[in-house]
Amino acid sequence: MNNALNMIKNGAGRAGIGAFRLFWYAIRIVKRGNVPAKEHYYIMRLFRSLFRSYHVRIAYPNPLAPGHKLRLHLNLCENSHQWYFRERGSYDALEIGLIGEAMNKADLFLDIGANIGIYATTIAQAHPHKQIEAFEPLPRNFRNLKVNIAANGLSNCRPRQCAVSGAGKPLSFFVNPIHDGGGSLNNPDVYRTGDVLLDAKTYQEQHPEFQSSIEVETLPLDDVITMKSVIKIDVEGAEMGVLRSGYGKLKEGLVDFMVVEILEETGDEVVPLVRELGFDSFLLPDLVPMKAGMELPWFVRNIVCAKRNSDMHRDILRRIQK
Repeated sequence: MNNALNMIKNGAGRAGIGAFRLFWYAIRIVKRGNVPAKEHYYIMRLFRSLFRSYHVRIAYPNPLAPGHKLRLHLNLCENSHQWYFRERGSYDALEIGLIGEAMNKADLFLDIGANIGIYATTIAQAHPHKQIEAFEPLPRNFRNLKVNIAANGLSNCRPRQCAVSGAGKPLSFFVNPIHDGGGSLNNPDVYRTGDVLLDAKTYQEQHPEFQSSIEVETLPLDDVITMKSVIKIDVEGAEMGVLRSGYGKLKEGLVDFMVVEILEETGDEVVPLVRELGFDSFLLPDLVPMKAGMELPWFVRNIVCAKRNSDMHRDILRRIQK
């Protein structure tokens, strides 16, 4: 373990993390799996114990644009390890691929909960003549989002530092200190990343320097759907507020396709609402049609919502029938 720490301190970050992960897997084997599985949370804690920040840059082929590379700036003290070590180019590959396909019939991509811009930059580079708007309220994520847009020279991608909600006024945004999603408009009882859960009140008492909420600007979805659009929503449990704020434009038919992250406690609200708006919902990765009361295989999961009788809806049904 000390070897891994020394290697990171001396700049051999990849080798040090490799040693740490082997050490972590050995613990899990000895404990017969009775420890949390989210090793990148512990890698983040390791980096935070050694550095105030640890900035890296990566480049990888854009899966939607052959011959083009995406460049991303990451801070490994902010829990970005799954991109840095494992998933560059494959992170949410199915979701991004479906969005890229849907953008062939749309003019605007709305990335709601953009974080550092994985989706937004990928789609913007692959569709240089389409418009992309990336909404991210958390200041540290927004700074990295802007850096990543600039690093890829994406003049068609506009970062917007606000949350999407029907409130029409500034709201409190509750920061999750252990998750790279950043936080939510919903006030949490626990902070969670994967199967790591920390009591929010206890964490705040133990970290008096931590600012648990900030005030953020908000915009309703109806105000930002200005043309034929594709939407991705990843807002850590606040997805109903986003969808309700776009009820008018979603009902009009300006959107044929959405990717929405749902939680165990929000799925039974999201699916009936989008059905009312004319969408059928399918659980990824196998495109299983969503039904009332359907249990998720994990506490969080992405679904796709396709407007009935649209090209994307027909394409999904063909995929299911194969």
